[in-house]
Amino acid sequence: MPTTVVLLHGFAGTRRAWDPVVERLDPERYTPLAPDLRGHGDARDARPVTFKACVADVLAAAPERFVLCGYSMGGRIA
Repeated sequence: MPTTVVLLHGFAGTRRAWDPVVERLDPERYTPLAPDLRGHGDARDARPVTFKACVADVLAAAPERFVLCGYSMGGRIA
């Protein structure tokens, strides 16, 4: 079963920032999950925009076990 890799983008970015990484992941080994964080992309209207709320969103979207990868703000949330 592939491992889910949660990819968290940086400030002012979107899930699309991870497209080049997602293209290179072996689908037999990894299932990517790259959400738009609150205040960004498709989640731009989600409020409140807090670290606690972002973490809750990630946990709600991810399976029970997963690996985290974050860039900049996404790294802080991770």
